[in-house]
Amino acid sequence: MQRAANLSGLTKSKLACQCLVDAVLSAEDLDKEAIAKIAALEALPPEGLTLIKNNRVETVRSRFDKMRESETDGFLNCWYNPSVQELLRAAAGKF
Repeated sequence: MQRAANLSGLTKSKLACQCLVDAVLSAEDLDKEAIAKIAALEALPPEGLTLIKNNRVETVRSRFDKMRESETDGFLNCWYNPSVQELLRAAAGKF
């Protein structure tokens, strides 16, 4: 991808076609256009955004669930270990 300093010879339309951008804006127009874009996204049905979000986080959720399952198994195996149970009973007897 070209740096901004190297883009002086490109028109806005050529730049928009060559990069992954919605629009090329001046600094003065940026806030107004950003607010308009947010308003347009906000007007969309929320169910679609929920589906997109769920799809994007599914990989992370899957990895988290596997990690959590592994950690839970490790904890339970430790907790119910006879030597640990003996130590827990001794500690509980002090109360």
